[in-house]
Amino acid sequence: MVAGEDQAGRIEQLRAQLVEQPDSEVFIELAELLVQSGQTDEAVRVCESHLGFHPDAARGHLAYGKALVGQGQLEEGLQALERACMLASSGAELLEEIGRFLLEAGHPGPAHLYIDKALEKAPDKESLLELSGAVEDEAGGDFGRQSTEKLTLG
Repeated sequence: MVAGEDQAGRIEQLRAQLVEQPDSEVFIELAELLVQSGQTDEAVRVCESHLGFHPDAARGHLAYGKALVGQGQLEEGLQALERACMLASSGAELLEEIGRFLLEAGHPGPAHLYIDKALEKAPDKESLLELSGAVEDEAGGDFGRQSTEKLTLG
C-alpha cells in the first residue's frame, strides 16, 4: 500500500476529508491505514465515531475488528470481524484476509476457524492451503478452543 511519509500524508488528507464530511466512507481507508501504522487507539476512535453513519459497511467493521485485536481486545475484535463476515457477500477472500490477520497477530486458534470456512468456499485455492498449513505449524494442533468457543461464522 502506501509507505512511510506517503502513508502519513495520506492519513492527514483523510482526516481533513472527514472533518469536512463526517459521514464519508473515507473513514474506512483512514482506519485501515491507522491499523497498518500501529495507531490502533486512533483507528478504534475513528471507527466508533463513523460506523454509525455506515453500519452496513463490511470493510468498516473489518478495520474496527483489526484495530480492536491490535489493542489486545480479542473477543470484541472477533465480534467486529464476525459482523464484517455477516455483512459481506461472504466469499473466501474476506475470510482469508481475516484468517491471515489473526495468524499474524498471534491468534492461530481463531485464524484456523476463518481459514477453514474460507476453504469450504474455495477448497483448491493455493494461498488458503498454504495459510492452513502455516496455522497448523503455528498452533501445533492446539487451536485455542477457549478463545473460539463463541465464534459462529455464519
